[in-house]
Amino acid sequence: MKTESERVSDHNPGSAAVTCRSGTRRILACGLLLTLFFGILFAFRPTLLQEFDFINYNLLLRNFPNNRAGTGLAIVDIDEKSLIRHGQWPWPRYRMAELFDRISGMKPSVICLDVFFPEPDNTSAGRVLKELGDAYNLSLAFDQLPGELRDNDLILAAALARGPFVLGNKFHFSSHIKSSKDCVLHPVKVSFMQNTAKKEENAGIPEGLGVVCNLAMLSEKVDASGFLNFSPDQNGMLRRIPLLIEYKGNLYPNLALATVLKLEGTGHLLLKKNGKKLHTVTYKGTSVPVDPHGRMLIKFRGPKKTYRYISAADILDGTVSPDQLQGQIVFVGTSASGLKDSFSTPFDPTLPGVEVHANVVDNLLTRDFISVPYWSNALILLLVLIMGVSLTLFIGFRSAAFCFTVMLFFIAGLWIAAQQIFFRTGMFAGIAFPIASVFCNYIILTFLKYRLDRRQSEKALKRSEARFRTLFRKAPIPMCYISSEGNIIDVNDSLTETMGYTVDDLPDLEQLWKLSLSGSEVKNGITSTSIAALKSAVTGNSDVESIECPVFCRDGTRRIMVMGTRLLGDSIIISFFDITWRRRAEEEREKLREQLHQSRKLEAVGILAGGVAHDFNNMLGVIMGYAELAKRDIAPGDRFHKNLDRIIDAARRSVSLTRQLLAFARKQTIEPVVFELSKSVEAMLKMIQRLIGENIELIWRPGRGPSTVRMDPSQLDQILLNLCVNARDAIADVGCIVIETDTVSFDKAYCQSHAEAVPGTYVLLSVSDNGCGMDKETLNHIFEPFFTTKGPGRGTGMGLATVYGIVKQNKGVINAESQPGKGSTFRICIPLDGAEASGERPERMEDIPRSRGETILIAEDDPSLEMGMMMPQNLGYSVTSSICAK
Repeated sequence: MKTESERVSDHNPGSAAVTCRSGTRRILACGLLLTLFFGILFAFRPTLLQEFDFINYNLLLRNFPNNRAGTGLAIVDIDEKSLIRHGQWPWPRYRMAELFDRISGMKPSVICLDVFFPEPDNTSAGRVLKELGDAYNLSLAFDQLPGELRDNDLILAAALARGPFVLGNKFHFSSHIKSSKDCVLHPVKVSFMQNTAKKEENAGIPEGLGVVCNLAMLSEKVDASGFLNFSPDQNGMLRRIPLLIEYKGNLYPNLALATVLKLEGTGHLLLKKNGKKLHTVTYKGTSVPVDPHGRMLIKFRGPKKTYRYISAADILDGTVSPDQLQGQIVFVGTSASGLKDSFSTPFDPTLPGVEVHANVVDNLLTRDFISVPYWSNALILLLVLIMGVSLTLFIGFRSAAFCFTVMLFFIAGLWIAAQQIFFRTGMFAGIAFPIASVFCNYIILTFLKYRLDRRQSEKALKRSEARFRTLFRKAPIPMCYISSEGNIIDVNDSLTETMGYTVDDLPDLEQLWKLSLSGSEVKNGITSTSIAALKSAVTGNSDVESIECPVFCRDGTRRIMVMGTRLLGDSIIISFFDITWRRRAEEEREKLREQLHQSRKLEAVGILAGGVAHDFNNMLGVIMGYAELAKRDIAPGDRFHKNLDRIIDAARRSVSLTRQLLAFARKQTIEPVVFELSKSVEAMLKMIQRLIGENIELIWRPGRGPSTVRMDPSQLDQILLNLCVNARDAIADVGCIVIETDTVSFDKAYCQSHAEAVPGTYVLLSVSDNGCGMDKETLNHIFEPFFTTKGPGRGTGMGLATVYGIVKQNKGVINAESQPGKGSTFRICIPLDGAEASGERPERMEDIPRSRGETILIAEDDPSLEMGMMMPQNLGYSVTSSICAK
């Protein structure tokens, strides 16, 4: 197959090839320069499109699979209800102490405070009295006030000493902000690991110029504290938080990290650096990925209220069960309007600061982190170069559609790869720059190629014609190309492969009708008018949508095809669409519909037969009961005695008939046991041979596999006897009956074509004969009750109906095959049972118990069944009857 350049050179071997190569060189040179430009731009401005990366990050985080909040965290919220009930903020320290005491009394694992107390409590009794005395020059004594109640800060300090508290503080980075005095802070011990000889211990970690901390008397009562500083991105959204801040030569953790370190019982951190850049903070086996400034990306679990909130008012009122906080990590903060620190996050524009700390602690405890690898920029630069060079080569040598697909593939592949890496590993890489570079490369180079292609419009038209010919030849649909005069110009490869004809076999349209459509009018009912319309379309320049007809291939096979014509300038294309498979599927669907209809008809007949048999059986019981009672009152020699015997005999034969009806309706009482079907069949062979006579040969072919089934053995007897008797009657003189067993399995494909079957393993029982057989019409009715092909008095028509009912009652499948003059085969499949065969039937009590003074109440809605009272009375029972209204 020729390339585009080769096709151009065929038409103009000289200047066309030179022009094509020159245009390709221009595209390649421009593409390589653009790629180099974007690579240099990214090397110096890696954050140029960071805003788009932030948008992608937010989208990925909001759709992160299985991003669920931890269950071991709770937030005690100083909310609007708490302020209404206990006064406006700030609360007196004794109330805060009461709240903290109640929380610590519920035995949480650690209590993290998102509030801090940098100034003394002005509501303390001692301070109030002192200020009053100073204001009015009075000397106010504290004689009647206990010492521990004079200073609320002392009360709060005592409460902090009784619980596992972590205090908060704030660093500031401006020399104009006043710092707290006498701060008691809790630094962490730090070790460094780096792969360079030069050691710069705290390079990159932000350094605070001052701190606003808690009162010293409060900080001294706890052994852990952390800063409350946050670090929103340039667009104001909070995505990361600093883990460490340097202050006066020491490193201090943030509140969330201090909480986890207290919970883990450690105060030592290992900082790993790659060159000058920090990339990991490690504690007690947990490595936290950070950026060069020690900031951790927060994997937010959701919007506000994702974690469990408990109102501080409920804690103070004592309505919260201790179980709700026992063993939990508790955060104390506020969501009240005007008090809370709220931040815009990917999930929520106003997420409270206390819940931000909860998200960080959740990430640290579950080790569920998001990282931006230190090598990600190098990877992105490599992708920019590789994709730029690749796209340049594609645009230089391939079609516009292919290049557009490649561009979309690069963009979609980048996004999907970044998404899957983010979802599976938690690593995030900014792909906005490589996507933008690919898109810009494609737009610029495509425009350049378009300008070059316009100069070769005439050559492009010739290439288009060559492409059409290639598409025509390689199209998967059989087609032939015909001139307006009716001459066949060409046929494609698919027509040759499908129908076997070549251009030499089909020189003109008349030869096409003769070879492939001969006899269509007779074989498929296609009218001569339709063929005339198709001929008219070819010669009269009009389209024909579709004509369905059989097509005879060169090898003699026949296919059902839909033919259509399309005008193409002054020529015409005839297309052949093979619908043979669809016709076969429709025939198969019709066959399944007939099977379903037959099954439903037999089900309906079974329901009717079961109802009739039940009522008829009751009437027979009355007839036999009254006849038996009458016999007891008549002497054996009386002429009525014999009449009663005939009545009883006829009723018993009728009972046998109702049993067959109940078997067909699947309402027969059975006693199923597990037994080997092959052994049971083999035990009946002698009796079956006597039954069918010596002129018929009985052939037994047992299967080698297991044949364990669960059913009533008497039902197997009924099946064999009915099938063998029918086979005997179908054999006119001499013949044979073959009984076989085997193990078969039904898969889903088989069950789709046989509505009554269920996938599984079955024991197959097959009974075949070489008798007279049956036609299709008879075969459709053989399982219906009282249907028989035998003469009057030779059969009841219940034999096969009984077999059908027994098979269905045991969840089996029965199929019958027969052809006139060739015999019949009945195949019965019963589910294979894996239990061990026992063959034992449950014992039945044969003796009728006589009365020992009991009384029987009979309730009946049929007054004619009074003999039901007489039978128990004859056994000595006292009988009381009640006629129930229907």
